[in-house]
Amino acid sequence: MHLRTTFASPLLLLVGLAPLGKADPSILPLSGGNYWKMTNSYSGAQYSVSLENTRTIGTKVMTLFRIKTTVWELSLLVSPNGEDIVMEGIDYSPAARMYLDRPMPLFTASAAAGTSWQSALGRVTLLSRTATVTSPKGTFSNCLQFRMDFGGSTLDWYFAPGMGPVRMGTDSFSFLLTDYRSLAYTPPAGVSQTGACPPVGVTPNPAAQGDHTTAGQLARLLMARDAGTRFLHLSASWKELEPSPGTFNFAELRRYMDWAKQYGMKAALTIKTVDSTSLSVPADLASLPLDHPTLTTRFKALLAALSSGITSAVTHINIANEANTYLDARPQAIAAFLSFYLAGVGQLKASGVTAPIGVTFAYSDFRRNDATFRVVSPYCEQISFTYYPLRPDWTLRDIADVSWDIGEMVSAASGKPLALTEVGYPSHATFGGGTAGQSSFYAAVLDEVKLHPGKIQGVSFFLMSDPPESVVEAITQAYSQAGSPQFGVFVGSLGLFTVADTAKPAWNTFSTKAQQLATAASCSSRAIY
Repeated sequence: MHLRTTFASPLLLLVGLAPLGKADPSILPLSGGNYWKMTNSYSGAQYSVSLENTRTIGTKVMTLFRIKTTVWELSLLVSPNGEDIVMEGIDYSPAARMYLDRPMPLFTASAAAGTSWQSALGRVTLLSRTATVTSPKGTFSNCLQFRMDFGGSTLDWYFAPGMGPVRMGTDSFSFLLTDYRSLAYTPPAGVSQTGACPPVGVTPNPAAQGDHTTAGQLARLLMARDAGTRFLHLSASWKELEPSPGTFNFAELRRYMDWAKQYGMKAALTIKTVDSTSLSVPADLASLPLDHPTLTTRFKALLAALSSGITSAVTHINIANEANTYLDARPQAIAAFLSFYLAGVGQLKASGVTAPIGVTFAYSDFRRNDATFRVVSPYCEQISFTYYPLRPDWTLRDIADVSWDIGEMVSAASGKPLALTEVGYPSHATFGGGTAGQSSFYAAVLDEVKLHPGKIQGVSFFLMSDPPESVVEAITQAYSQAGSPQFGVFVGSLGLFTVADTAKPAWNTFSTKAQQLATAASCSSRAIY
């Protein structure tokens, strides 16, 4: 669990989303493969604009808007919003891409002439709605003329309704349309697929003032199972598992692994070595780099001792939690981390563990910067994500984004086993959603995951119960958020039951939909995938 409080780069941005079934925006037909070439009649220099990789995920569509000259290239990702074109980011593939936390207007075709707005590229003004452009490809009337200001330099764009860009530049140095392909976007028909429904569950922590004995833990687990839980996320930090050198404490972890097997549940196991914002290693090792031989040897000894108790219920093993969050801030540590990680993988394999091994990635940081994911994920046999739809400014993203987000995680897994190990949404009114928003989020996630049969192997919501203040404080300290009062409120309201053990609306939503998934013979994907 982590919330990054700053956007990693002002330039790397991304994504484009629009509801299917809407017409293309009037100024930009969205079909992939569309292009517009504009040439300067004096120099022969060219501007080319193309749309590439227009794709559908769930009920939304994304397209890459590539601008290219002989000396530079810029790949924007844009989405239609009615008549308007919204900029959602920039793609620097194969190096990285990022999503903006909020889209920004780019070409606002619905605006009145003379209106200005701030885009991610600079100030944009709609100068005219009635411009005429005469080009080698014909004369276009009622064009929209936009002017972009890039800190002192300007660039004019002219869009013809139903056609796309037909002119770029100013009167003194203009590029006119000389070639184009401009087709309306038609969503692909796709192929509906049927397969196994993903098992889902919720972390069955006892109520704050409830029974925390072994019997109480089991009672809460069985309550969660009766509500449809068939997938658990079990996690512990290395320093919790090895409280002193060579002394291991696996009792609780093994108890839950045994219960998962006994009661017909699957489980993901995360050993938090890297834990989001920091390392979570034994104190006597804390000063060593991850690839130090002493640290690696100790970790292999831990895994060798733990392996004999890993039951067949465990379907995913992670050697780090939200590794991208930690490594995004320390890219120089990636090589050492991979050396450490691969040593752990080798030890698990040598100990006879057959479950696929990887790390968990924080989706919130993945969507802002996927550079670390691109480097680390090829070494993972499975992909796991944590998913909290919270922006750095402590506001919640739109629940309508759930479909896109989950589809993007499926796409990122590239056919590898995929688990969502922590999915959460705060119910506190501070964040805007409240208990009703939490319930709607749960419904959206559970409705969406069943549309990816065979592609998602497990989903675990966090938590069943709001934790007591002492636990909130411990988590706040562990994630270096002591100076952020919002973080404690966030963690303290993730549960489906209040501290007083009163059910929130999301509990009924979860239990109804989870039981349906647990008893369904199969699930079918949407026609468009």
